[in-house]
Amino acid sequence: MGVIAALAAAAMAGSGAASVTARAAATGEPKLTIKALDREGNPVTATASVQSAASPDVDDLVTSGHAAALPAGTYNVAAWVWEPGKKAATLVDQALTITSSRTLVLDARPGHRVRFTVNDSTVSQDAVLAEPFSPTVGRPAFDNGGGGPIQGATVYVVPGTMPTGWTLLLQADLIRHRATPVTLSPVEYDLVRVISDTIPANLTFASSKASLAREHVLVRAVDLGGSEGAFVEPIDQGTDASSLRVAAATFGQSQVRAPFAVDFYVTPGFRWSVGATAAGGSSGTATSGQPVIGGHSYAQTFNNAVFGPYPEFGPSVYRDEILTDPSFGNFFLADPTHASTSAGILPINPQGWIYQGSKLLAHSKGYGNRVTAKVSATPRWYTLRIQAVRSNGGGLALTSVLAQSLTGSFTFRAWANDASLNASVFWPRLIPQGLSTSNAARPGTRTTIPITFDTQTGAIAVHGVRVWASANGGRTWTALKVGSIGNTWSVTIVNPAKAGFVSLKVQGTNAAGFTASVTAINAYRVS
Repeated sequence: MGVIAALAAAAMAGSGAASVTARAAATGEPKLTIKALDREGNPVTATASVQSAASPDVDDLVTSGHAAALPAGTYNVAAWVWEPGKKAATLVDQALTITSSRTLVLDARPGHRVRFTVNDSTVSQDAVLAEPFSPTVGRPAFDNGGGGPIQGATVYVVPGTMPTGWTLLLQADLIRHRATPVTLSPVEYDLVRVISDTIPANLTFASSKASLAREHVLVRAVDLGGSEGAFVEPIDQGTDASSLRVAAATFGQSQVRAPFAVDFYVTPGFRWSVGATAAGGSSGTATSGQPVIGGHSYAQTFNNAVFGPYPEFGPSVYRDEILTDPSFGNFFLADPTHASTSAGILPINPQGWIYQGSKLLAHSKGYGNRVTAKVSATPRWYTLRIQAVRSNGGGLALTSVLAQSLTGSFTFRAWANDASLNASVFWPRLIPQGLSTSNAARPGTRTTIPITFDTQTGAIAVHGVRVWASANGGRTWTALKVGSIGNTWSVTIVNPAKAGFVSLKVQGTNAAGFTASVTAINAYRVS
């Protein structure tokens, strides 16, 4: 299956729901009844979404044969009319002004087929999204249900004038069809058309491969034998301020054995979100800052071995307490913010401790639990220590290709109502270079590791940087020679002569005397 987003093929047909109303109906309001005709002119059951751009509280689902009370006004009415056997679906979208009770007929017969083509004979259309949406209201027509991409059925749309303030997003996914859904399609097309004002009768959209933008996505292995995924989604159209995020579908591939690479060919002139998924968590997304350009090639690599916490993670002070984010386990084990080079993997047993000197003030473990402690009214030195262990459903030391565990320590000075602490937090970030697509180094080779110490706003200058490596899971450590250029430090490791793992430990101190350290056990594989 080429679609990661859930498919709503039923489109609420035959649900029997009379209406779902976001407000209380007033006495004496006019009532709307709908009838639906399929492409043969036969009466069928359909459910329409009725929305008002002027009154966002009006957001109803009205099923044929049932009357729904509505305040007088102008509405967008959108519905999918399905053929018997679910072989085809027709989108009917039209403006309705209601001043008195009336019946509206949703007729699928004038619908024209939606086709997206490209001059690549190896692919065919796999799924189509047709979604009316209102930038003013900030939601799609089918936010109550029945929207989403349609797969395995022919899609039609009735041409005509769009209701004022409404836009139609058409999006299609073209892939090489495989014997099983988990077989990789090495090429995938995500093609988009945004229609305002008038829906044309000709809904065939041809693209040339050379005119599209190419997103080359390489997904490295997080766990040997594990499955990964890759996806793309249009976010914004050019410089238009209206976002497509409320309406667009996420297309891609999932449950594919990593490592793998996919070439996504996408319609230019949009900002695109590109991302990857991994067993146990998401490796984040990389969003184009500018609209992509046709004929240009872009590249993203996901799941590189990266060690160091989320740069915004750490202690902060609120009134008379030191505290951490309640989701500290999610953001600590691997850095999920630099999406092109990292994987944020959900660990097990995250734990946190806060000390004043050697005195333990607080201890917390598990997801959703903050680590909190009282802070002095006068400046004192504290230490936050965090630890997390990876889980991949198997023998961790045998199958993991990213760190088995990560431990971090941050020593800082703070006081009650200290508003400056959060912005002063920094962590080391280590990115081994030259590893294979399963994040492994060959025995006896050398691996260079650039290291930065990152705050929320980027790398900072530090001093006293020390780095150690271990080939026996951290039982013994060897100090490494550290070099630097600007705010980037680096070490070179001679990897063990036989298969195993390399563990890493690094620390540095900023100008205020705050010290951050990270220890990654079994950081990367040697094989």
